[in-house]
Amino acid sequence: MLEKEIYTCLHEDEEIQTLLASYEGGSAIFHQMVPADTDAGWDGVQYPRITYDVDTQSNPERKNAGTLLVSIACKIDSTQPEPIAKRVQALLDGTLFTTDDGYTAAASWSRTDSFTQANTNAIPQIYGADMEFELHDFPSPVLIGMDPLALMNSYVKRLYPQAMVLHVDTLPSVFKPTNDEPAIYWRVRSIGSDQQMIRYDTNMVTWMRASLQCHVLAPSTQTRTNLIKGIAESLYETREIAFPDQSPFLVRSLSGNTGASPLRVGQLTLEGSYGVLRKLEGTPIRNISMRQENGI
Repeated sequence: MLEKEIYTCLHEDEEIQTLLASYEGGSAIFHQMVPADTDAGWDGVQYPRITYDVDTQSNPERKNAGTLLVSIACKIDSTQPEPIAKRVQALLDGTLFTTDDGYTAAASWSRTDSFTQANTNAIPQIYGADMEFELHDFPSPVLIGMDPLALMNSYVKRLYPQAMVLHVDTLPSVFKPTNDEPAIYWRVRSIGSDQQMIRYDTNMVTWMRASLQCHVLAPSTQTRTNLIKGIAESLYETREIAFPDQSPFLVRSLSGNTGASPLRVGQLTLEGSYGVLRKLEGTPIRNISMRQENGI
């Protein structure tokens, strides 16, 4: 998962092409395994080259959804790893990757470590850098019935039509948010009964409380801050947003943290109330007939 999209991001970059050796007419970028140095696909030299691997995992606390490892190997007489690592970080850090089946994840640079490999004479021969990126997933939630996420997605798309709203807009396989075209993503933190509205529960309607988290992705801190502020102020002013069936979603509270991680945590928390129709229990009475007797 994501291997093809990450390869595309690196392989199609013109600057990377000038920094790496060539293999079968393209940049020397490989998933896990590197061809032998005697392979006919090499165009004379085998360095510098990149190998990468993706280790995905499930993490309900959203610390990360896996790890992307990138290894850059160079020789003493080739381009050195520093400019290559700098370009790889610029390409991958903060970029959203979307697979053919709609799964989306973003890479976040974590660390870069240098290494050397000595030959049999203990003389350094291969120089390189190992890079680690955290992967954070942005899954498409499927909510049955009343869907506050779909409501918020539509709301912010109307508010900021230039933004790419995840799971409303169709993302390309590789997308890096910009200040002119930021990305916005909503997810559910929790959904439960609304204790403040329980006195308004009826035989037909029960009230629910949803806690939603908004992630705003853009390279500039100022751009992210302005978007968070704009969303929060608009929601606070509106206070009530209509579902497609015209029932209300009531904005209860908003809290923003512009210093929170856009990928891991999200910067805006929304608490809202909405009503859900109760399911009718039992079998309804049918074919009722009434007869009035004299004196009754």
